[in-house]
Amino acid sequence: MINKNQAKKIIEILAQRNQSTGYFDSHDFIDLYRANFEHEYILMLNDNDTKHDNTAFQITNSQIARFLSVNSDGLKIKKINISDSMNDHGNKTSNAKWKFLSIIMPAILFLSFVFTPIFSQNCNAKEEFDIPPYKCKTMYIPDTTYIRKDIVLLQNFVNQGCSKKNPLYNHIKNLYNETNDIWITKGDIRQYTKSMINKLNEIINSTKIDTKTFSIDDIKHYESKFNHYFNIDSVAYPFYAINISGSNTYLQSNDIGYKYPMVEIIVKEPITWYEVYKMDRKNLTKGYEWINNDEENSKWVEKTYPIETSYKVFDNYPEYAVQHYDFKFGDTKGPITIIYNLQGDLVRIHDFGDIMNEEIKLAENSAYWEDYKSNKYNVASENSLTKRYIEMILSGEMEKIEAKYMGKIFGQALIGSHKESEETARKFIKAIDREKLQRAKKYIQQLETDHETDFYRGRCVRIDNKSFYFSLVNKDGKATCIFKIDYIQDGPFAVKKNITLIGKGN
Repeated sequence: MINKNQAKKIIEILAQRNQSTGYFDSHDFIDLYRANFEHEYILMLNDNDTKHDNTAFQITNSQIARFLSVNSDGLKIKKINISDSMNDHGNKTSNAKWKFLSIIMPAILFLSFVFTPIFSQNCNAKEEFDIPPYKCKTMYIPDTTYIRKDIVLLQNFVNQGCSKKNPLYNHIKNLYNETNDIWITKGDIRQYTKSMINKLNEIINSTKIDTKTFSIDDIKHYESKFNHYFNIDSVAYPFYAINISGSNTYLQSNDIGYKYPMVEIIVKEPITWYEVYKMDRKNLTKGYEWINNDEENSKWVEKTYPIETSYKVFDNYPEYAVQHYDFKFGDTKGPITIIYNLQGDLVRIHDFGDIMNEEIKLAENSAYWEDYKSNKYNVASENSLTKRYIEMILSGEMEKIEAKYMGKIFGQALIGSHKESEETARKFIKAIDREKLQRAKKYIQQLETDHETDFYRGRCVRIDNKSFYFSLVNKDGKATCIFKIDYIQDGPFAVKKNITLIGKGN
């Protein structure tokens, strides 16, 4: 038999799905109940099939409809009218139309809002929800002034015949493993010197396009590794290392480090989503860092009554019960850390890694409706049935109809009514114009392609202990949608998630 907890879950899903209208009817509720509580629905069918007179569906659905009427106050819904919609048999019949009494902000308002008035009290500006396309980083490149001085010295050495009287001769020779004069000729020295000149010119060219850059950590590492200096006038701390190999296989060099003064440059690098997540997570957990501190002593507590639960209690914060688990609600799932008091009352949502599927689906659906209503691709010229199918797909009605038929076919087969099950399948196939439905689906697929780079997980800004602003961004990191996320107490040591669409990018 249906109960209040089950009904509340269905109402919550309907409230999310029907934000644009604020209403639902009994058929909507029954369809969703059957999809989410299939086992319970089948039990009700079996209980109501004692007479074997093909009235099990009618009796069961009537019981569910009566349950809504009797418990409407507790479910925070109000009957406002009678509507006609398809029942289990694919026929339009009258049923109750309901209004949500605590519905979140309708999506239709979301489409007309702008950022500034909404966030003026709680947030700085719309840009707070953008993801920067790049980060600026201080890097270092060799100061080519000193490199050019070395090139002049080397070139003069070559022009003067690489004389053994020139101090550079022994200096170059001593940079190699083999130091026996019998193996190194004046020709070798000339070759090595020209190789050095070429390498130094490569360094100069690389600095023009910033392809050879070093971090401060690189400099510290190589500063300790290399200690050869060609230019005595060069400053002895930053570096640039080059490799020089002789043509003679007996005269291969080690890595030879030439240290030059370095100059700072600002390099722009693409910013990754994980870097943004780490930055936002740091802000989300501020003041409660002790939860993630391995040095904090804690213990696990197991409870079996009045409810079965478990949580972690920290020695230095004994008033808190901390839970960490995978949170699931509708299409929402991901790791979450929640702080309760010891009685199970919600204190704070500490951290979460929600993949935001629910928000992304809402944003996509809103964008598709906008495109359709604005006659994108001249869709108004399509056949009326094709347009009707497009609307049914976007509103979720087509999915519900398919679920109705599939549920009915399954239910009839389960109770042994195979002939009726086959007839229902035939009716479903006959009721759909496949060609026009395929045309409608192609239109939706095109809209999906148009918006495939518009809704990525973006920034998260804490409002208070239980609420957050969350953005979706496009491929350029610009906020396209803003949501308000509220976590609400749903019983001891339990929460539920409310999603409110509150803003849209330009």
